Amino acid sequence: MTYCPKCRGKVEEGSSFCQNCGAIVERKIASKAIPKKGLMRKIEQDIYFRITRVFAWLVAALATIGFIVSVIYVLKTAPQVLGGSAKVSQEEVRNAIAGKSSGGFQYEMESERKRISPELLAKLDKEIYELIYLLPKDTQSEWDVERLRGIIRNSVASWENIKDKLTVIQEARALLKNFSEEQRADAMYKFFVIKTEKENIIKVRKADALKNLGIWAGIMLAMIYTITMISMILVALAIEKNTRKVE
Repeated sequence: MTYCPKCRGKVEEGSSFCQNCGAIVERKIASKAIPKKGLMRKIEQDIYFRITRVFAWLVAALATIGFIVSVIYVLKTAPQVLGGSAKVSQEEVRNAIAGKSSGGFQYEMESERKRISPELLAKLDKEIYELIYLLPKDTQSEWDVERLRGIIRNSVASWENIKDKLTVIQEARALLKNFSEEQRADAMYKFFVIKTEKENIIKVRKADALKNLGIWAGIMLAMIYTITMISMILVALAIEKNTRKVE
Protein backbone atom coordinates (compact mmCIF):
# COMPACT_ATOMS: atom_id res chain seq x y z
CA MET A 1 0.00 0.00 0.00
CA THR A 2 1.23 3.52 -0.91
CA TYR A 3 0.46 6.63 1.20
CA CYS A 4 0.35 10.27 0.13
CA PRO A 5 3.38 12.20 1.43
CA LYS A 6 1.19 15.30 1.98
CA CYS A 7 -2.13 14.15 3.52
CA ARG A 8 -1.01 10.67 4.45
CA GLY A 9 -4.09 9.27 2.73
CA LYS A 10 -4.14 5.99 0.93
CA VAL A 11 -3.22 6.11 -2.73
CA GLU A 12 -4.42 3.53 -5.19
CA GLU A 13 -1.79 1.16 -6.42
CA GLY A 14 -0.24 2.37 -9.66
CA SER A 15 -1.62 5.94 -9.32
CA SER A 16 0.70 8.92 -9.81
CA PHE A 17 -1.30 11.40 -7.64
CA CYS A 18 -3.36 11.34 -4.45
CA GLN A 19 -7.14 10.97 -4.86
CA ASN A 20 -7.73 13.00 -1.65
CA CYS A 21 -5.53 16.08 -2.09
CA GLY A 22 -4.24 15.72 -5.64
CA ALA A 23 -0.59 15.76 -4.63
CA ILE A 24 1.84 14.09 -6.96
CA VAL A 25 3.03 10.80 -5.66
CA GLU A 26 6.43 9.50 -6.70
CA ARG A 27 6.29 5.97 -7.92
CA LYS A 28 9.00 3.69 -6.63
CA ILE A 29 10.08 1.22 -9.20
CA ALA A 30 10.97 -1.99 -7.58
CA SER A 31 14.46 -3.00 -8.63
CA LYS A 32 15.13 -6.54 -9.50
CA ALA A 33 17.32 -8.31 -7.08
CA ILE A 34 20.72 -8.95 -8.59
CA PRO A 35 21.44 -12.56 -8.22
CA LYS A 36 24.63 -13.45 -6.53
CA LYS A 37 27.42 -14.89 -8.62
CA GLY A 38 27.64 -18.62 -8.77
CA LEU A 39 30.84 -20.30 -7.63
CA MET A 40 31.97 -21.30 -11.14
CA ARG A 41 31.16 -17.88 -12.56
CA LYS A 42 33.05 -16.20 -9.73
CA ILE A 43 36.08 -18.45 -10.35
CA GLU A 44 35.88 -17.70 -14.06
CA GLN A 45 35.68 -13.92 -13.64
CA ASP A 46 37.94 -13.43 -10.64
CA ILE A 47 40.62 -16.09 -11.20
CA TYR A 48 40.59 -17.42 -14.78
CA PHE A 49 40.46 -13.96 -16.38
CA ARG A 50 43.32 -12.72 -14.22
CA ILE A 51 45.49 -15.75 -14.94
CA THR A 52 44.79 -15.50 -18.66
CA ARG A 53 45.47 -11.76 -18.70
CA VAL A 54 48.77 -12.13 -16.80
CA PHE A 55 49.87 -14.96 -19.09
CA ALA A 56 48.95 -12.96 -22.18
CA TRP A 57 50.93 -9.94 -20.97
CA LEU A 58 53.90 -12.19 -20.17
CA VAL A 59 53.86 -13.72 -23.66
CA ALA A 60 53.48 -10.25 -25.19
CA ALA A 61 56.49 -8.99 -23.20
CA LEU A 62 58.64 -11.96 -24.24
CA ALA A 63 57.52 -11.58 -27.87
CA THR A 64 58.41 -7.89 -27.77
CA ILE A 65 61.88 -8.69 -26.43
CA GLY A 66 62.30 -11.36 -29.12
CA PHE A 67 61.21 -8.87 -31.78
CA ILE A 68 63.73 -6.27 -30.59
CA VAL A 69 66.55 -8.84 -30.52
CA SER A 70 65.66 -10.10 -34.01
CA VAL A 71 65.61 -6.52 -35.36
CA ILE A 72 69.08 -5.92 -33.88
CA TYR A 73 70.45 -9.09 -35.48
CA VAL A 74 68.81 -8.31 -38.83
CA LEU A 75 70.35 -4.82 -38.84
CA LYS A 76 73.69 -6.31 -37.83
CA THR A 77 73.60 -9.05 -40.47
CA ALA A 78 72.22 -7.04 -43.39
CA PRO A 79 75.50 -5.17 -44.20
CA GLN A 80 77.37 -8.50 -44.39
CA VAL A 81 75.09 -9.63 -47.20
CA LEU A 82 76.54 -6.84 -49.33
CA GLY A 83 80.01 -8.22 -48.71
CA GLY A 84 83.16 -6.38 -47.79
CA SER A 85 86.15 -4.91 -49.57
CA ALA A 86 88.57 -7.33 -51.26
CA LYS A 87 91.02 -4.60 -52.20
CA VAL A 88 94.64 -5.65 -51.75
CA SER A 89 96.99 -3.12 -50.21
CA GLN A 90 100.63 -2.59 -51.10
CA GLU A 91 101.62 -3.50 -47.53
CA GLU A 92 99.86 -6.87 -47.78
CA VAL A 93 101.77 -7.76 -50.92
CA ARG A 94 105.11 -6.66 -49.43
CA ASN A 95 104.47 -8.76 -46.32
CA ALA A 96 103.56 -11.74 -48.50
CA ILE A 97 106.78 -11.34 -50.53
CA ALA A 98 108.87 -11.11 -47.36
CA GLY A 99 107.39 -14.36 -46.06
CA LYS A 100 107.56 -16.19 -49.39
CA SER A 101 109.46 -19.48 -49.25
CA SER A 102 109.63 -20.30 -52.95
CA GLY A 103 109.26 -18.19 -56.08
CA GLY A 104 107.57 -18.58 -59.41
CA PHE A 105 104.01 -18.88 -60.59
CA GLN A 106 101.66 -21.78 -60.16
CA TYR A 107 100.35 -22.50 -63.62
CA GLU A 108 97.11 -24.34 -64.26
CA MET A 109 95.18 -24.81 -67.42
CA GLU A 110 92.75 -21.98 -68.04
CA SER A 111 89.14 -22.93 -67.37
CA GLU A 112 86.76 -23.17 -70.28
CA ARG A 113 85.93 -19.71 -71.50
CA LYS A 114 82.33 -18.63 -71.27
CA ARG A 115 80.63 -16.82 -74.10
CA ILE A 116 81.38 -13.13 -73.68
CA SER A 117 81.38 -9.95 -75.71
CA PRO A 118 84.30 -9.72 -78.20
CA GLU A 119 84.78 -6.05 -77.25
CA LEU A 120 85.09 -6.91 -73.56
CA LEU A 121 87.39 -9.82 -74.37
CA ALA A 122 89.64 -7.53 -76.39
CA LYS A 123 89.71 -5.02 -73.54
CA LEU A 124 90.55 -7.79 -71.07
CA ASP A 125 93.45 -8.99 -73.24
CA LYS A 126 94.71 -5.41 -73.56
CA GLU A 127 94.73 -4.99 -69.77
CA ILE A 128 96.51 -8.36 -69.36
CA TYR A 129 99.24 -7.45 -71.86
CA GLU A 130 99.76 -4.07 -70.19
CA LEU A 131 100.17 -5.92 -66.87
CA ILE A 132 102.67 -8.34 -68.42
CA TYR A 133 104.74 -5.47 -69.86
CA LEU A 134 105.30 -4.21 -66.30
CA LEU A 135 107.16 -7.44 -65.46
CA PRO A 136 110.94 -7.76 -65.87
CA LYS A 137 112.14 -8.59 -69.38
CA ASP A 138 113.79 -11.80 -68.24
CA THR A 139 110.50 -12.99 -66.71
CA GLN A 140 108.69 -12.26 -69.97
CA SER A 141 111.35 -14.19 -71.89
CA GLU A 142 111.54 -17.10 -69.45
CA TRP A 143 107.78 -17.65 -69.10
CA ASP A 144 106.72 -16.43 -72.56
CA VAL A 145 104.18 -13.66 -72.94
CA GLU A 146 101.38 -15.96 -74.09
CA ARG A 147 101.94 -18.33 -71.20
CA LEU A 148 101.92 -15.43 -68.78
CA ARG A 149 98.68 -14.29 -70.37
CA GLY A 150 97.16 -17.73 -69.68
CA ILE A 151 98.40 -17.64 -66.08
CA ILE A 152 96.84 -14.23 -65.47
CA ARG A 153 93.55 -15.25 -67.08
CA ASN A 154 93.52 -18.36 -64.92
CA SER A 155 94.23 -16.23 -61.84
CA VAL A 156 91.02 -14.24 -62.41
CA ALA A 157 88.92 -17.24 -63.48
CA SER A 158 87.03 -17.27 -60.16
CA TRP A 159 85.45 -13.92 -61.08
CA GLU A 160 82.63 -14.85 -63.45
CA ASN A 161 81.80 -11.31 -64.55
CA ILE A 162 84.17 -9.98 -67.21
CA LYS A 163 83.92 -6.49 -65.73
CA ASP A 164 85.06 -7.84 -62.38
CA LYS A 165 88.04 -9.51 -64.09
CA LEU A 166 88.96 -6.17 -65.65
CA THR A 167 88.71 -4.42 -62.28
CA VAL A 168 91.00 -6.99 -60.63
CA ILE A 169 93.63 -6.75 -63.39
CA GLN A 170 93.51 -2.94 -63.32
CA GLU A 171 93.98 -3.04 -59.54
CA ALA A 172 96.97 -5.38 -59.98
CA ARG A 173 98.52 -3.13 -62.63
CA ALA A 174 98.15 -0.03 -60.44
CA LEU A 175 99.67 -1.87 -57.48
CA LEU A 176 102.67 -3.26 -59.38
CA LYS A 177 103.79 0.27 -60.29
CA ASN A 178 104.63 0.79 -56.60
CA PHE A 179 107.22 -2.00 -56.69
CA SER A 180 110.63 -2.16 -58.27
CA GLU A 181 110.91 -4.07 -61.52
CA GLU A 182 112.74 -6.95 -59.80
CA GLN A 183 109.88 -7.38 -57.29
CA ARG A 184 106.97 -7.17 -59.72
CA ALA A 185 106.81 -10.85 -60.66
CA ASP A 186 106.57 -11.92 -57.02
CA ALA A 187 104.26 -8.98 -56.24
CA MET A 188 101.85 -10.00 -59.03
CA TYR A 189 101.78 -13.61 -57.87
CA LYS A 190 101.16 -12.61 -54.25
CA PHE A 191 98.53 -10.10 -55.30
CA PHE A 192 96.40 -12.75 -57.04
CA VAL A 193 96.81 -15.17 -54.10
CA ILE A 194 95.71 -12.54 -51.54
CA LYS A 195 92.95 -11.22 -53.78
CA THR A 196 91.48 -14.71 -54.34
CA GLU A 197 91.62 -15.53 -50.62
CA LYS A 198 89.86 -12.29 -49.73
CA GLU A 199 87.20 -12.84 -52.38
CA ASN A 200 86.55 -16.39 -51.13
CA ILE A 201 86.23 -15.16 -47.55
CA ILE A 202 83.72 -12.52 -48.64
CA LYS A 203 81.66 -15.14 -50.53
CA VAL A 204 81.54 -17.41 -47.46
CA ARG A 205 80.57 -14.51 -45.21
CA LYS A 206 77.84 -13.42 -47.61
CA ALA A 207 76.42 -16.95 -47.73
CA ASP A 208 76.41 -17.19 -43.92
CA ALA A 209 74.93 -13.70 -43.63
CA LEU A 210 72.11 -14.58 -46.04
CA LYS A 211 71.31 -17.69 -44.04
CA ASN A 212 71.33 -15.83 -40.72
CA LEU A 213 69.31 -12.98 -42.20
CA GLY A 214 66.62 -15.41 -43.31
CA ILE A 215 66.48 -17.03 -39.85
CA TRP A 216 66.26 -13.75 -37.94
CA ALA A 217 63.77 -12.27 -40.40
CA GLY A 218 61.58 -15.34 -39.82
CA ILE A 219 61.88 -14.90 -36.06
CA MET A 220 60.98 -11.23 -36.38
CA LEU A 221 57.84 -12.05 -38.38
CA ALA A 222 56.90 -14.75 -35.86
CA MET A 223 57.23 -12.23 -33.02
CA ILE A 224 55.06 -9.72 -34.88
CA TYR A 225 52.41 -12.40 -35.38
CA THR A 226 52.59 -13.42 -31.70
CA ILE A 227 52.28 -9.84 -30.46
CA THR A 228 49.29 -9.27 -32.75
CA MET A 229 47.49 -12.42 -31.57
CA ILE A 230 48.16 -11.66 -27.88
CA SER A 231 46.87 -8.12 -28.34
CA MET A 232 43.67 -9.52 -29.84
CA ILE A 233 43.30 -11.92 -26.90
CA LEU A 234 43.72 -9.08 -24.39
CA VAL A 235 41.09 -7.00 -26.20
CA ALA A 236 38.70 -9.96 -26.27
CA LEU A 237 39.21 -10.54 -22.52
CA ALA A 238 38.53 -6.88 -21.76
CA ILE A 239 35.34 -6.92 -23.84
CA GLU A 240 34.16 -10.15 -22.21
CA LYS A 241 34.80 -8.84 -18.71
CA ASN A 242 32.99 -5.54 -19.34
CA THR A 243 30.05 -7.37 -20.92
CA ARG A 244 29.64 -9.61 -17.88
CA LYS A 245 29.79 -6.61 -15.56
CA VAL A 246 26.88 -5.00 -17.42
CA GLU A 247 24.87 -8.21 -17.16
